[in-house]
Amino acid sequence: ISSKHDGGRNGDQITFGKAWKRGHIVFGLDYNKQRSISTADRSFSKNAMYLSSGSSYSAGSSRTPNGYVSLNPANQAAYGCSAVSKGASGYHCYTSKDGYNYQAHNLIMTPQRRENEFLLGTFDVTDNIQLYADIYHHRTTSSSSIAAAPFDAQSDGITIPASNQYNPFGQEFGPNGYEYRSRWTGLGNRTTGYTTSTDQDILGIKGAFGDSSWTWDANWDYGHIVQKTTVHGLVDNNALQTALDDNTDGLDVFDQSTASTVAWMKAHQSVPHTTTNSASSQFQGSATGELWDMEGGAAELAAGVLYRHEHENYSASANAITQPGSNYTCGVSSSYCSTPLGGGFDVREAYAQLFLPMLSQDSPIGAFNMTLGDRES
Repeated sequence: ISSKHDGGRNGDQITFGKAWKRGHIVFGLDYNKQRSISTADRSFSKNAMYLSSGSSYSAGSSRTPNGYVSLNPANQAAYGCSAVSKGASGYHCYTSKDGYNYQAHNLIMTPQRRENEFLLGTFDVTDNIQLYADIYHHRTTSSSSIAAAPFDAQSDGITIPASNQYNPFGQEFGPNGYEYRSRWTGLGNRTTGYTTSTDQDILGIKGAFGDSSWTWDANWDYGHIVQKTTVHGLVDNNALQTALDDNTDGLDVFDQSTASTVAWMKAHQSVPHTTTNSASSQFQGSATGELWDMEGGAAELAAGVLYRHEHENYSASANAITQPGSNYTCGVSSSYCSTPLGGGFDVREAYAQLFLPMLSQDSPIGAFNMTLGDRES
């Protein structure tokens, strides 16, 4: 635990095994839990810092719940500036003091939980043949929390009509209009949950050729990683656009403090999901042993073959898939848009390596060895 009495961590571990005449088995469990630390609880991280011309200063984002409103010429003349934001007494010219301190809503350390299990074992089929298995499983669950989702009417592809009943400026905002920025604080912080599972299984058989120096090994190695993410705190952009076009009562994007606007946002959340799936499957066979005696010792040969297949797939829920026909936006904030993809490849290899001890250490020039090798892939 930290000196601030947060960020605590605890863990437990247990291992046990058994050996008998023809083999052994070992099994283990490991558990660790890490608690979060908020940026707001540390003086060095509670404010958003910017660097300009070699100097750092505290400021904020123009994606503020009070709004950043870019004005048309007529409104610029009325307000005396190019952009305004809302305050206690109405709209005023936007300044850096209106920036939103998103940093106070982030985490220095994200909470996570890790679980590990493993199983190792061997079994002697005969005096010269052994079965073996190495099995590992790892699972991590964690979550991040950052400030409420920013809203950019232009980049998010959302049009706020000039005729909307809550639009006090009489001008259009969005891709074909002026910029309007805000932050969906009514939905609370954006939280992303991560679940990662990693597995590796090695199953093999190895042995020796009689009483010779030759040994052999054949094994199958399978690895699998799956990571899933789920994001909360985003609004359904399609529903938002429909509501703005229909002039829906109670949805005032210019004033998120109203209970009706908060209720509408919470009722129209959109939760995107993504999954990344990676897998590798490999078979390998090898043999090694002595060939003949030389002045410096025994010549040795190692040879083997390998086949490996790897593939990866990334998928996303429908609300997070980029739509080229919709200005490359998707059903949620543009920063969460993505495109499914996948692919894979195969590898086939054969190799041989010959070790030749030409001279021993006792020769006039000392030991001299030669190694010859070739790999086909």
